[in-house]
Amino acid sequence: MNPLGAENPSAIYRAMTTLLENTTTTFGPGTSAPSPPSPWALNMAIASGLAVSLIGGLGNLVAVAVLLQQTMTRRTLRVLKVTADSVLVLQLAVVDLLYCTVTLPLCVASYLQGEEMPGPLCAFAGFFRILNGNVEFNTLGLVALERSYHIYRGRSAGGVFSLRRTRLYCVALWTLGFAFQLPGLSMRKYGFNPLAYKCDLLLTSPRVRGLLVGLEVMLPLVILMASYVAILRRVRKSKALLAGFSTCKDASVLAADKGWRGRG
Repeated sequence: MNPLGAENPSAIYRAMTTLLENTTTTFGPGTSAPSPPSPWALNMAIASGLAVSLIGGLGNLVAVAVLLQQTMTRRTLRVLKVTADSVLVLQLAVVDLLYCTVTLPLCVASYLQGEEMPGPLCAFAGFFRILNGNVEFNTLGLVALERSYHIYRGRSAGGVFSLRRTRLYCVALWTLGFAFQLPGLSMRKYGFNPLAYKCDLLLTSPRVRGLLVGLEVMLPLVILMASYVAILRRVRKSKALLAGFSTCKDASVLAADKGWRGRG
């Protein structure tokens, strides 16, 4: 019996949990397990992961500290103005900090221990890595949407991307990212994937992978691309208007100059 069934009666949740049935990667008695990666590849992945974890962790920690300090400072003493932009930058910095300090070290641990990594820890590593990536990708889409909105509507204290609403959007992205992982959590589909040699969501069904990729990757990607295409069109239109205004101004100056010469 699904313990989350009473709390998630929606048709989407039931469909996803149904699709997740019997999709765990398994190897039968007559099937040979995939061989682990080459030692040089593992060593390179471990060294790269540790380097990015250290450098990225320190950089994002400084960014988070500065942005939080400015947020808690009085308006008259602030160096940086707290806007929807700074809230979204803080969200990205927090997500990247978690990636560098939690996700990457757990990935390195999975490379070192392989299938001997404790099951609960490996399941958490796979869950948190996907959650972390989902929130970051959706935040990038939200950044693009916020920029295109302000380019078209102008910046103001209110609007769709007011300071308070942007904070709520950031919380909603974490909630949405966690909700996407509920079917996998309820079916205990997180563990070590020998094919990718890392802790992952253990799925083999093309329908499930297509559904997850569509919801978690393609949707924010479409928003990201559409927003920047809209920004590009707006910038080109503004340039054309400025060029037309400049041409009219030059023509009027030239006509006035000829008029003055004719009088002289």
